Amino acid sequence: QVVILLTWQLYDPLVWSREVTERDSETNYPTQSIGQCTCENVGAFAAACACFIGACLAYALKLAYQTRNLSVEFSESKYIGISIVYLLQLLVLGSPLLFIAQGQNNSTFYIVASLVLFLSSFGTTLLIFVPKLIVHKNQDGRRMERAVWNSVVANRESESAPGSTVADIRARIVRGSTDIRRSTDIETEITDEKGL
Repeated sequence: QVVILLTWQLYDPLVWSREVTERDSETNYPTQSIGQCTCENVGAFAAACACFIGACLAYALKLAYQTRNLSVEFSESKYIGISIVYLLQLLVLGSPLLFIAQGQNNSTFYIVASLVLFLSSFGTTLLIFVPKLIVHKNQDGRRMERAVWNSVVANRESESAPGSTVADIRARIVRGSTDIRRSTDIETEITDEKGL
């Protein structure tokens, strides 16, 4: 596409032209006009760009079809197919809208063109990346479930170990708190001795 656009710029560069659309009936002074960049062969170069993009989309469809049987983590063929259908719908609906808006004032044409470009880019990006995020989130959820299950299993195994009854655990807590009290008393005695 760079070659097509570079050839277009070198062979037939775009130039600014203004077309008067309304004149004052008494003075014949222009009251409204439309300005835009044009060239003599805009149709031929635009068709060459469209053909190149169509060829790229056809190649993407071929690759998507060839990789349709890969696992979901690696295969995007379903979503690539959906995004290509989405782009085709935008082409079918956006082209007539752009053609109709071209005869209107510039702001209408550029709003429609910007909307078509935004929807094509944003929609394709969503169709490619959102399924990946969902798969990633589901994998994190499965990892969390496995971790919880493993801790439950480990807890059940430790319950069968000796010394894991409620009375044993309470006794260990009491022993631990007694040890803490003893160490606190020893620290107090040491500080009292140093102070004397």
